[in-house]
Amino acid sequence: MQEAGPVTGLDEAGRGPVMGPLVVAGVAVDDPAVPADLGCTDSKLLSPDRRRALDRALRATPGVRIALRVIEAEELDRRRAAGESVTAIEVVAFQQIATELGAPTVIVDAAHPNAAAFAELLRPGLPKGTRIVSEHKADVTHAVVGAASIVAKVARDAALAQLARRLERRLDLPLGSGYPSDPTTRAFLAAWWRAHKAWPEGTRTSWATLAALSSPPPTRLDAFDTTL
Repeated sequence: MQEAGPVTGLDEAGRGPVMGPLVVAGVAVDDPAVPADLGCTDSKLLSPDRRRALDRALRATPGVRIALRVIEAEELDRRRAAGESVTAIEVVAFQQIATELGAPTVIVDAAHPNAAAFAELLRPGLPKGTRIVSEHKADVTHAVVGAASIVAKVARDAALAQLARRLERRLDLPLGSGYPSDPTTRAFLAAWWRAHKAWPEGTRTSWATLAALSSPPPTRLDAFDTTL
């Protein structure tokens, strides 16, 4: 069901990576048909070229307003050390963006197993009377949330590309996607640790992934010569 405007869609990119920023985005429209007509949907379903084209189209379209919060790895580490969860950090950013854009209805891709509970986390920081629609996969079912997904992903990709340009020339290895499941990223971080005994800028040092990468591999029992 398409909501009546004005409405703000909220989404994020980069919640799970071990490198680069978390980007939270909001797209507000007077007419929710606009992002739908452009073809906005979950950024993961689109090619990088298509995401960038849609980001440009959104920014050039009258009646579309965009707000971003880019939370660098170092800030994530600092705030997590102070006791904030990643979800709590996202909630604050969503609240700030929704308040800045000011639409009376907010639709958010829920960053919580319980979508209704996520709406209640958001509510205290929003203007009184704001209607909140919190759903899983909202970036697929609501084009305005898909638009926010695209804007966040394009900004996250651009930030990671800049980080890669700075770091790769110092190690002569590709950085990869920044996700802990990416073998290229894991190889890059392991090689950087071996070379510098420290993590590069843009690394989320509070992520558990790094403990394994900085530890020497266990010695196999068959590596010992037991010949007498």
